[in-house]
Amino acid sequence: MLDFLNTLFRSLSPLWEMSLTAAYAAAILIVLRLVLKKRAPRQVLCLLWLVVFARLLIPMSLESPLSIVPEARPVQEQLHLPRQEAGGQTPANPATPTAPVQNPAQGQNPGTAANPVISNPNPGEPSLTPPEGVGPAVPQPEAPAPFPWQAVLAGVWLAGAVTMAGCGLISYLRLRRRLFDAIRAPDGAWEHPAVDSPFILGMLRPRIYLPAGLTGRPRQFILCHERAHLRRLDHIVKPVCWAALALHWFNPLVWAAYLLMSRDIEAACDEAVIRHLGSQVKADYSTTLLALATGRRLPAPSPLAFDEGDAKGRIKNVLGYRRPALWVIVVSAVMAVMAAVCLLTDPVAAEPPEDSPDPSPTASAS
Repeated sequence: MLDFLNTLFRSLSPLWEMSLTAAYAAAILIVLRLVLKKRAPRQVLCLLWLVVFARLLIPMSLESPLSIVPEARPVQEQLHLPRQEAGGQTPANPATPTAPVQNPAQGQNPGTAANPVISNPNPGEPSLTPPEGVGPAVPQPEAPAPFPWQAVLAGVWLAGAVTMAGCGLISYLRLRRRLFDAIRAPDGAWEHPAVDSPFILGMLRPRIYLPAGLTGRPRQFILCHERAHLRRLDHIVKPVCWAALALHWFNPLVWAAYLLMSRDIEAACDEAVIRHLGSQVKADYSTTLLALATGRRLPAPSPLAFDEGDAKGRIKNVLGYRRPALWVIVVSAVMAVMAAVCLLTDPVAAEPPEDSPDPSPTASAS
């Protein structure tokens, strides 16, 4: 088991590097989000978050002189290579010091022989004389085994990843089992008495599930919101991002990116509803958001739910939303492209120095 965990840790070396570069990208986008939150459309912010999760899932990237991502390779080398001294030599094992060999002839009386004969307690057997220049062997204490910190880290990572993946899968299967007898409505949505809040479930064949008996303007608002999710392919993006979070669960900046991305996804669909139905529905739509709010704050592997996210922040964003001007959209798109180029690419690797010729002249044969 210990050998398996050590092998797993060595094979996860690209994962640590991807997590480090993605954390750097997430920190930059969190600051950029504070600048663009009240000016740029939320859809632009959602596209920026995809840069972070692309760095978490794609082990390879292009090189560009515009990249601002730091090189993570030296950190990985420090994790795996032994520490070297200033002269470039690896230090010897401190547990087995080499003692200088002392000449057995030193420190003796002038009349004493260099190779004394070991006294034999049994006079009938031949006596033993040690070889010249070699003293009696001194047993060295065994060095204590080093702590298997690589195996411990690999085991902790594996336990966390399996737990998160299992929670997501069990939640999905339980929900599908509970909704097996849902009824399809004429407008294409599915209704079930066990549904408390509207949501979308499924990646390949997504379905919109609504509470039974939901009618009127709230139903219109919710269907418009959930269909905006389907047009933006959020029902595929969110499970993929959850898989990235399950692999990098130890990184706190990845949790922050997932939480902020989920809020921006819901805010972007709220803005799509206002653009589609008009500004006159802001008050009614905010009332629907408040009525279906659950107060959930932590990220979860749940399907796309209508009441997901910060209800207070969403209502504030809906009431203060105005259609952005054309120049704001253009500037936001240019900034998003520049951020993607700078954060999705790696710095250009330095070329290794050419081998210098040997200055010493070679002897020529006559």
